[in-house]
Amino acid sequence: MKAITSLGTKLVINDTAEIHRGGEGRIVLLKEMPQHVAKIYLPNKTPIAQNQLKALQVLDSNFFVKPEELIFDAQHTQVIGFTMQYLGNDFIQLAAWFNQQFCKKNQIDFKRKLQLIKNLAVAIQQAHQANIVIGDLSGLNILVNSQDEIKFIDVDSYETPAQPHSGILLDEIRDYYLQGTVSKATDAFAFAIIAFNLLTYTHPFKGIHQIYKNLNERMVQLLPVFKADKNLIVPKCYEPIPLAPLQQQFEEIFAQGKRFVLSLQFSTGLTPQPVAVLPTTISQGELTVKSIYTPDNQCIVKEVFALKNRLLVKTTQGYAVYDASNYGYTTLVHEINSYTDGDVFIGYHHILAKKGTILYVYNSQKQWEAIQNFTFSPHSRYVQIQDILIVIEDEVMKMLYLDQINQNIIHFQQTPVFGQGMHIQQQTILQQAGGKQYVFYHSGKNISSVQLPHIAHQVFITVNQGVLSYKVQGGQEAVLKHEFFSLQDLKYKAQGTTNQLKHFAVKPTQAQQGIVFEPMDNELIIRRTEDYAVLQKLHCDLLSEQTQLFNTQAGIVAMEKNGVWLLNKR
Repeated sequence: MKAITSLGTKLVINDTAEIHRGGEGRIVLLKEMPQHVAKIYLPNKTPIAQNQLKALQVLDSNFFVKPEELIFDAQHTQVIGFTMQYLGNDFIQLAAWFNQQFCKKNQIDFKRKLQLIKNLAVAIQQAHQANIVIGDLSGLNILVNSQDEIKFIDVDSYETPAQPHSGILLDEIRDYYLQGTVSKATDAFAFAIIAFNLLTYTHPFKGIHQIYKNLNERMVQLLPVFKADKNLIVPKCYEPIPLAPLQQQFEEIFAQGKRFVLSLQFSTGLTPQPVAVLPTTISQGELTVKSIYTPDNQCIVKEVFALKNRLLVKTTQGYAVYDASNYGYTTLVHEINSYTDGDVFIGYHHILAKKGTILYVYNSQKQWEAIQNFTFSPHSRYVQIQDILIVIEDEVMKMLYLDQINQNIIHFQQTPVFGQGMHIQQQTILQQAGGKQYVFYHSGKNISSVQLPHIAHQVFITVNQGVLSYKVQGGQEAVLKHEFFSLQDLKYKAQGTTNQLKHFAVKPTQAQQGIVFEPMDNELIIRRTEDYAVLQKLHCDLLSEQTQLFNTQAGIVAMEKNGVWLLNKR
């Protein structure tokens, strides 16, 4: 489709260059303007007006991805979209920082979060000083990169002197205490929710209350998670704020109904909290829990990867590989020191390591040898799905079969792709193509893709089971839903809703069927994949809803803040 910008730049809107899609429009790369992308409105959506675009120009481009030029159709008669800054694949939704395990993996500590919150406050106050209201101020509409740069997106919907806000908000940040309206005051409330969620891993009005069961009721009744109430069960992942001046502000906002933008102008000196050391073996009702890896106070477990017979534990100090082929116990078989720009991968039989652009295999003589027929490009992205390492470049996706290595030659296949339309999250690959979104999974011997029925905000998949998080909008209400699903015969099958994205484990039992092990606060839920019916609930004080679970022949492996554990029925 041919188009032209308000400054006269001729464009070709290429449908195959789409990299994202939302409720209002699609985001498309521009060959003629490589540092920019186009937001092209979907049919029946009202495009941005010239006076609204002009009103938004007062926003700081260091923080806000604001509209720059209007895009017209080829006849220059109708606005179909606008241009804006292209961010690239390094930016992710700030909502990912609400997860404890994600923060551990990426070494995002309390001090780093405080600085990011300060930067968010500066951006919000700048908008308010320009008489602009953000409105839908959620962790889904703020992006952050590895250098902690922040970018506010969906800026065209902001309230300005030229345009009122639509009133459409995500329900988790809507200020029901102020009757759900949109204003600078409700921006301050939404910002406080983001900050609290970042620092405590918990939304301030989540948990279970015996009387006020809905989030909006809790807001109106001023009943946050930190308020003493015998009827309130607090989420286990909740970590109290260790700074009294900041906690006092949260109490004023959430428990007293005051509205102001948080201030972090106070001393933030923190005393490191020691990691609680638990016994190496714990009896938990019908479960026996054994320690696999317990970090000391200087070490953090960043990530765990499991195959049925092997376990890889990645820490801030290095890598540990375990044999997990025997029921009831694991055995440490190899340790690797950490090094810059490196990573380690395990197959069912091989151990491999990336250093720079070179891939090495650990041979039978206990030496590292370079793979001869493959190198990483400087900008390649990668994720391991079972025994296949997926490497994504700009124009090709390579699938490396980690156990098919002969004389330092690794077997791999490659297929042409539009790399900028592919995104990696939660050890899962998403692809945007032709207005549709696809998820990749291990379908037996190869990697296959299945179309998703909704645009994913987050997704997790293991074997052929997963959880999809997506936004549902009805009128002015926007709700984030979380749905269990199965992938069978290259088709998506919804399996019911859950309350949040979870990292569960799946034990296959027969073709396309299996058992799901779901983490809950103080419980292990066991479901069958046929219909996700609950088969059993086992008490386990170790677990929370943010625990990551993995299936091995040794048992179910749990990654928690106190280390890595093996769970077995007694």
